Amino acid sequence: EEVQKVFNTYGGESIEINLIFTEEGSRNLYLLTKANIGKPIALVIENQIIYMPMVMAGVVGGKVSICGGYSEKEIDRMIETLKKEQ
Repeated sequence: EEVQKVFNTYGGESIEINLIFTEEGSRNLYLLTKANIGKPIALVIENQIIYMPMVMAGVVGGKVSICGGYSEKEIDRMIETLKKEQ
């Protein structure tokens, strides 16, 4: 539903991507994460794994953040790609 660039100053300055899923996407994300607790799950953009967090619980609410030391240029490119796929 929405892709945002966020400047995070908590624990040091960083840039991250916030994703807000539609109602259907939120439901699918919850089911996917609930079924994979304790396993890594890959976020793939342009056929490349860009983020692979360990699932700790089912994601409720349809909001996730991507962070991990990416440059602002890399973040902007990922956001552009994600917005094309909305």
